Amino acid sequence: MKTDEIGLTYNIRIKILHAVPVKENVETWRIIISFISDYPENNKLVKEYFVWVTGEYLEDKAKLSADMNNARKFALSFTKKRFEESDNQIPVENGVFCSNEEGIVIVDPKFFVHPKEKP
Repeated sequence: MKTDEIGLTYNIRIKILHAVPVKENVETWRIIISFISDYPENNKLVKEYFVWVTGEYLEDKAKLSADMNNARKFALSFTKKRFEESDNQIPVENGVFCSNEEGIVIVDPKFFVHPKEKP
């Protein structure tokens, strides 16, 4: 298994499909995680999970340095945590709203544009 992959169960794994800064010279990254099933057929895409993380969050909350490598590690770890919190089921996030650290809903993700992505 590659460093950009984590096995979750005997037939489900997650891997990074894509990871980019949201804008040049900004410490905010967007990472796309793929849930892959190897049963009944190998390498079947089940779901994609989008994780946005800022350098500030990585440093202050996750206690990691603010760089792309740690953003990728965080995204995999966060997705694995959500899987485990969902009783080892692929988490259903359809219709989920973005909230701040206090749980206050700040935006509907269908219309979300990260502030640092705006021109």
